[in-house]
Parts: sequence; C-alpha cells; structure tokens
Amino acid sequence: MIVQDHSRHIAIITMDNQAKSNALSRSDLRELGELWLRLQDGPYRSIILTGAGEKSFCAGADLSGDLSA
Repeated sequence: MIVQDHSRHIAIITMDNQAKSNALSRSDLRELGELWLRLQDGPYRSIILTGAGEKSFCAGADLSGDLSA
C-alpha cells in the first residue's frame, strides 16, 4: 500500500500490485484495515482508495497465497 497526503484533510491509499490486478492478499487486507483505522483517527476528512495502473481497480482477494484461517 502506498499512502499519499495531498493536503491536510485528504489521504490517498493506492493498492499497488499491478502484476495481479491489485488483488489483495491476507496480509494486504490486514494492512489496509490497520491503515484505515490509523488514518480515520487523524486530521483527514476524506480517504480515497485507488488502484495503481490503468488495467483494473482491484481484482478482489489474492487466492494464490495461504488461505488457512
């Protein structure tokens, strides 16, 4: 994940896994959740979630990793 702060009140989170159409692994989902909680407690009025590249926003879950609970 890449976080950019374009102003005092706007944070942009970019999912950057273009090789897998920005699919999210279990660790990516955990990181995104922790990041979201941290940012929402900050000075931001808006949090924008976007995907890197031009092909897709996010393919969903990356099922190629460990799927055990």
